[in-house]
Amino acid sequence: MRRQKMPSRSEANQPIGHTGKHANPKSIAAADAIIDFCKKLDPALRITYNKYHIALGTHRQNFCWLHPRKKQIHCHGDVDVGENTEKGKAILEQAGLAFTVREQGDLAFTLSTKDIEDKQEALKQVFRLAIDENS
Repeated sequence: MRRQKMPSRSEANQPIGHTGKHANPKSIAAADAIIDFCKKLDPALRITYNKYHIALGTHRQNFCWLHPRKKQIHCHGDVDVGENTEKGKAILEQAGLAFTVREQGDLAFTLSTKDIEDKQEALKQVFRLAIDENS
């Protein structure tokens, strides 16, 4: 049986995808920007790094799934606003952000770091709805 090389200390402390091998650094930066402002909204935010997505959750359940892309500079995501789908849609439409309503009521979006910087207040409102709904 072949031994695998142990990761360096810096590699071991970084989640999968944050090494640049699995996703574009600009796409990861967009995901990190979303994570940063969600941490400000809920300091007890749980972040789970999986092979294909990053899940954000409260103590009860996950409310957002981010999918950094390997070739594109944007980050795709889904946010569960629960019963507040119409309110979330109105906020995103007013801000001019493109989104899709999934069958179960989640709001799907594709954001770059520029989108996040420009529309941060609207995004904070939508993520606040999701955190409140899933707490």
